[in-house]
Amino acid sequence: MLYNELMLKAGSRKGFTLVELLIVIVVIGVLATIVMVAYGNVGKKANYAKMSTDVTSYVNLMKMWKAEFSTTSEPYPLTTLPNGVVAMPFCMGDVSQYPAADGFAAGECAYYTGVSIVVNDDINSKLLQVASQLPSASFPAFSFDAGGGLIIHVRGIIYQVDESHSPPVLSVGSIGPSDMPCPQGQSSPFGAGASQCMVTLE
Repeated sequence: MLYNELMLKAGSRKGFTLVELLIVIVVIGVLATIVMVAYGNVGKKANYAKMSTDVTSYVNLMKMWKAEFSTTSEPYPLTTLPNGVVAMPFCMGDVSQYPAADGFAAGECAYYTGVSIVVNDDINSKLLQVASQLPSASFPAFSFDAGGGLIIHVRGIIYQVDESHSPPVLSVGSIGPSDMPCPQGQSSPFGAGASQCMVTLE
């Protein structure tokens, strides 16, 4: 008797309806989207944190060089063109950190129409006077509109000079999305959806 009742109940069970299956699929899709967004934000924050740490490493390296080798004409590592003009800006890091990829040439950390910003061996040799190796300087490529349709592509820390000041101001930093935090240095807008975070060398 009990056996027959159990068999009857088992035979009367129904599977999931189409609506129930669709609801389950939608819930799984929503959860997957939430996880992907959260993971993407974690990755972005990790890149920002690494970028900030790398900038700090280069600022400290510059200060170490200044403490040991600076002169009145060269307070920080500089390089000049054959005509005596100070050549800037440059990519921090060495060529191995910037392989040819995604439109970038080897050793290039930024470029736009007619302009290429590259690694400078002269600067690197000076920094290696106070360090056994150069810190990391590259990060995931970022492109933005600087205005007038000028698209700038960047993937590394830049060492630049602002000659609008007297004496010229040297700085180390990076360019990234406008939501990029700037824990040190000065952040300023730089084109549509971008900002630059530069640390002034004093």
